[in-house]
Amino acid sequence: YTKGFLRHLSIARGSLAELSTLLQVAVRLGYLQNREIAPLEEGIVEIRRLSAGLMASLSALAKSRANPA
Repeated sequence: YTKGFLRHLSIARGSLAELSTLLQVAVRLGYLQNREIAPLEEGIVEIRRLSAGLMASLSALAKSRANPA
């Protein structure tokens, strides 16, 4: 299950990158202002950080299960 969940987390991180890009496009097109997207960008950074930590932990767990001591 861990490998599949890691894949889903990877996809979710790609979606975060896409969201960040689309927010920047919205600013460039004048639909939003930087001050409006700042809290969203902060949330994206936090979610990215948390998901990276979770992925690292799950990867280590998967490796330890594959190579028991």
